Parts: sequence; structure tokens; C-alpha cells
Amino acid sequence: MIISLYVNNMFVFCTSMNVMYNIKHFLASKFDKKDMAKVSVILDIEIIRRDNGIMLTQEHHVEKHIKKFGHFYMTPVSSPYDVNTQLKKNKDKVIAQLKYARIIGSLMHTMCVDINQISIVSIGQR
Repeated sequence: MIISLYVNNMFVFCTSMNVMYNIKHFLASKFDKKDMAKVSVILDIEIIRRDNGIMLTQEHHVEKHIKKFGHFYMTPVSSPYDVNTQLKKNKDKVIAQLKYARIIGSLMHTMCVDINQISIVSIGQR
């Protein structure tokens, strides 16, 4: 059994539903709690249950950000890079620098979300 706390949320991992029931019953006797049952998305992490285990993904979160910036329906293209070309600092007019900085910032946030931030049971002290 693993119990993970994040702010006022708790995520309980058990190998037995009987143990899960006992934990929920004990917590209900000590705290005002709201049982969130099985979660599907928490803190932008999607939980997909399969017969052979669970899968955690942020695909929907990345798609949301790509759609937000209007790039979801674009067709991927090959962009060959010549390794002999030396990149230079742009000294001309800034072209969409802020827009692309926001896109990169949004995707960097996605990379930094920690699995310990997931929650199943939300509790409040009585």
C-alpha cells in the first residue's frame, strides 16, 4: 500500500480492494472526505487502465496547448538541417518571439509535472 499526499489531496495505491475499503473507512472516521473514486485525469495527467496495468499520459494536455496556439491541424514536414550552417543571432525585426516563448513555456510545464501530484481521495479535517 502506498499513500501519497499533495496539498489537501491523497492518492491511495493498493493491491487489494478490501484494503482500499478499510483505508477509506478509517479516513472517513477521522476526516470529512470526498471520495473521488477512480480518477481518469488529475493535474493534467491522464490515467488509462488496461488489463496488464495502468498507463499515465499527458497527450491530451499537449494537444490542448498545441490547439491553444493554433498549431494542431498543421501537417508535419521534414526540415533538413545543414550541419555546416552557422546559426547567427537575429538582429532584424523580432518575428513571433513572444508567441514561441509561450508555446515552449507551456510544454516545459508539461514536462515538469510530478506523478506524486495525482489524487484519488480529497480530505478535509473535521
